[in-house]
Amino acid sequence: MASILDVIATETHGSSFKTYKYGFDGIEVPRFDYDDHQYHFTWKRYGETESQKRIVSLKKVVGQIAGGEPLFRYFLDGSRKTYKVDDMSYRNQVYPIIAGQVGVGCCLREHGEISSVRKWRSSFQALFEKTL
Repeated sequence: MASILDVIATETHGSSFKTYKYGFDGIEVPRFDYDDHQYHFTWKRYGETESQKRIVSLKKVVGQIAGGEPLFRYFLDGSRKTYKVDDMSYRNQVYPIIAGQVGVGCCLREHGEISSVRKWRSSFQALFEKTL
């Protein structure tokens, strides 16, 4: 039985390189140094509605809401994972083949306990438009 990558290569008329597979969550992503620290900005307007000149204690507010019912009973929780699974050649140009998984759950918080109400899961593969 052919692997999914063999099927993709056959159906899209590409050549698989059988390259190293890795998950994007587990690698260091290259970053650019933009040298933006050398510029100084003067803001005309700030986003805060109240101008504070000193530290504001939130102890009173925390005391009012701690131990009470949560503000939201239902909330979403989820995760995503992205993987580079292969490189394929089309018309003498190499493209990465990307696969991913997304999971989302609707959760209920009641009496200090969290439970799952509903779950959604999806897997996908991304191919460049030129390959199709």
